[in-house]
Amino acid sequence: MKVTFCPPGSGHAPVVREDRDRTEERVTMTAKRKMQAKGAQVIGAMKEVVGKATHNRKLEAEGKAEKTAGQGLDVSEKTKDEVRKRWP
Repeated sequence: MKVTFCPPGSGHAPVVREDRDRTEERVTMTAKRKMQAKGAQVIGAMKEVVGKATHNRKLEAEGKAEKTAGQGLDVSEKTKDEVRKRWP
């Protein structure tokens, strides 16, 4: 537990906060971002296929861009994981 004291005369009571396990928080955020990356890749691939099928170049390009952005996010999360493994 962490107690934070306010300056005297401020009229505030001490604040007690529980420290969270930072490792658990990082893992959760990494898993969440990985799921977002995979979702963007899937949605992008679907838009690309629909764009090709309907001869809609704008939708096809949008799908390619979204898929590529998802791949970039996925690579960045994998890189973060590797760095965290080497330097805890």
